[in-house]
Amino acid sequence: MTDPQPKNPLHGLTLEAILTRLVEHYGWDELGKIITVKCFTSDPSIKSSLKFLRKTPWPERRLKSCTCVRC
Repeated sequence: MTDPQPKNPLHGLTLEAILTRLVEHYGWDELGKIITVKCFTSDPSIKSSLKFLRKTPWPERRLKSCTCVRC
């Protein structure tokens, strides 16, 4: 069987895994500068950020694009 998304570097990664990797790489302060949303700058946590990102499409797209640039 062939992989349906061979050129998608995010295939198989959850939003939580993507966010965790970016926080480990950039830290909350830098991530808050890259994507200006309150959940990254004011008392940030993975849980609160995931809740916001799942409800709001534009920051989720920006987060995923940051990951693609980093790949």
